[in-house]
Amino acid sequence: MHPELSAVAAGRLGLFTSQEALRVGYRVEDIRVELRTRRWSRLRKGVYIGTERLVTADDRERHLIDCVAVLLSLGAGPVLSHASAARFHELVLPWRQSSEVRVTAVDDWRRGRGYRVAQAAMVPDEIQPWLAFGATTVPRTLVDCAREWSLTDAVVAMDAALQKRKTTRDELVRAVLGGSHRVGIAVAARALALSDGRAESPWRRGDVSPCSHPDSRGLSCRSRSMTRQDSSDAQMPGTRTPPSPSSSTGR
Repeated sequence: MHPELSAVAAGRLGLFTSQEALRVGYRVEDIRVELRTRRWSRLRKGVYIGTERLVTADDRERHLIDCVAVLLSLGAGPVLSHASAARFHELVLPWRQSSEVRVTAVDDWRRGRGYRVAQAAMVPDEIQPWLAFGATTVPRTLVDCAREWSLTDAVVAMDAALQKRKTTRDELVRAVLGGSHRVGIAVAARALALSDGRAESPWRRGDVSPCSHPDSRGLSCRSRSMTRQDSSDAQMPGTRTPPSPSSSTGR
């Protein structure tokens, strides 16, 4: 690989675009040869990666590679979010997790091959830089994930993040309040109330269930007040009603 292209690729998990390749001296015919000989692999239209780099990536790196490819293809605007941002932040994910790339944009929603764009408002302090793009912060990511995951999975993720000091309870409270109009926020509110951040959390040992945990008494009344959704948000494409607390889906 051309040394200048290697320098560009290093900042993006090994990815580069056709424009970048042309800019450092490759011709269109050269790109075709690299693809035909499988020295390069095409991830998206006009987005490539060295095949050796692709096959040596671990599961987390491979997902982030797919995330960068999607963001490069979508252009400016969307940021990494939901379970994809959880992978970036190295949060605890449900054991069965979709490989779908998740991003959020303030003015767009769509589904494409291997990715989903959710439309939602975001304030600057909910986004942090990531490469040439952005990703939702740990608190916003945990709350967005909790709105879609089972209650147990959400508590485990928040518990671990608090214990590892990736976020604070105050930051999570602000993130929950900031999303009070969004579908599934009641699950996030209950998960926060049940998480304690202890190193030996009974949630991570599997010793308790959401219904049996003593701290869950009285939460139904408080969380019920957060389930009334703005009608436009509830019907917004790209969102879905979260699974019931008894389910263990990894979406």
